[in-house]
Amino acid sequence: MLDDSRIFKRFFLIASLVIGLCVSAIFLGLAMRTKDLLNDQVIVQARAHFQGIVLTRKWSAQHGGVYVIKRPGILSNPYLENPDLKAADGRVLTLKNPALMTREVSELADENKLFTFHITSQRPLNPDNAPDAFEAKALREFEAGKKESIVIEDKPEGVRLRYMAPLMVEQSCLACHAKQGYSVGQVRGGISVSFSIDEVNKALRQNSLIITSLGLITVFLLLGTLWYFFRQMQNRLDESQATLRHLATTDILTNVENRASLMNSFNEGFARQRRHLSQLRSEERR
Repeated sequence: MLDDSRIFKRFFLIASLVIGLCVSAIFLGLAMRTKDLLNDQVIVQARAHFQGIVLTRKWSAQHGGVYVIKRPGILSNPYLENPDLKAADGRVLTLKNPALMTREVSELADENKLFTFHITSQRPLNPDNAPDAFEAKALREFEAGKKESIVIEDKPEGVRLRYMAPLMVEQSCLACHAKQGYSVGQVRGGISVSFSIDEVNKALRQNSLIITSLGLITVFLLLGTLWYFFRQMQNRLDESQATLRHLATTDILTNVENRASLMNSFNEGFARQRRHLSQLRSEERR
């Protein structure tokens, strides 16, 4: 009986360990897959922002930039030759080239807490477009053939994802940059996109908590079910063993102890008596 109990406990512990490891592996894989999907979605979002800016710049470049009415507060671009012109009605118009338009749209997006982007190159006309450390490294990698660069930065205002891809020189770009020695097909620079991923990280933490909770609940339910069935099996085994012991020591017709059981009882009694006599003799010698 004791051996059966030890076997039962050992088997239950082994089964519990196997179930726990299998369930943990399944839910861990689910959590990692969810994390990868969210990270991929963030990168897709960064690429979409980049492509949107590139298309906007391309449209502007194809039309030689956009002229706007020079109202109070609007300054002419000092890095362009003859950026202003006077309309027939006397109003002054100033040219917003693609680079300036990109910067102003970025400032507007940043004011609305959406995202920011920065056009830069290793030889910028405007010093404000000079690359920072991340952008300078990315530009060198683009020269070596890399297609994009991604980094996550932990800033005081929160965690941000930075994405950058190269800008290739097209025919429309030469109007402003031919004098810098660029030719069609070269890497002229790049656009870096930056936006907060705090909400994504929050969603990942919540997802991890939910998956962990579901994993623990699943393990406890499986182990509880396993324990119940094992106890049922153990009880039936105990009942079967008791029946076998009864059949082995009882005569079926008379329902009294059989000869083997009586002989076993006599032998046990004789053994007790011998031990008792041995103790009495030992006391008498003393």
